[in-house]
Amino acid sequence: MRTTRLFLLLLLLSFGLIACPTTRGGTGDDDDSTDDDDDASDDDDASDDDDSVPNTETDCDDGVDEDEDGATDCADDDCADVAPCFWPDALDHTGDFDFTGFEIECDIGIPIDIDVDDCRTTYSSALSTETGACPTCDRTFEGAFTYSEDSCAELLDSTSPTSGAFGVNFTSATDWEFFAQGDDGVWESIGTTTDDGAGNHSITGADVVSGNPPDCGVDDDQDLGSLAVTLVWRASGK
Repeated sequence: MRTTRLFLLLLLLSFGLIACPTTRGGTGDDDDSTDDDDDASDDDDASDDDDSVPNTETDCDDGVDEDEDGATDCADDDCADVAPCFWPDALDHTGDFDFTGFEIECDIGIPIDIDVDDCRTTYSSALSTETGACPTCDRTFEGAFTYSEDSCAELLDSTSPTSGAFGVNFTSATDWEFFAQGDDGVWESIGTTTDDGAGNHSITGADVVSGNPPDCGVDDDQDLGSLAVTLVWRASGK
């Protein structure tokens, strides 16, 4: 608005169509020569400076609507990519553990080769925010696990966990670092992810599992099989 006014003033001045302002001390406007009228009570320059409003939200965590568009902080679209506005309140999570058994050597009185059984465990979970669990994380999420397959627990004669928790540091809107709590209670990083373009954050890995099965009749650990792990998180509703 101010730019338009100055442009018009310059245009009028160039054609000599406005009179010079009265001198200071007179009965006219005491404003400087860039004022656009003779009203002594009107100081255009001062009012423009005092009433300036930013075009965007300048602080997304102060409770103030700086750009006066009716939306404050994270409710303003200007803050969509600013922390903590892009931090999700809930995550959808899935886990897949796929074990492929190897052939191992046992001694049950006579040497014999045995195939270790394959197994697979898959689960899903709706994770919600947990306050203050991971002390070095931006947020911690926890939820109950629902298993669609759990043959590994059956094979190992063990019980799979009924719930789990993950800490997250949101490096940016697309880059997240995940943490899990070990048996010693310490939270450790399990990987850094980047949004795949569809909202998914994935950690994958594969390793050889070694051990000494009971009743195998040998003293040394052997490679029992390979375990492929895929963990996926995405913001709920996206």
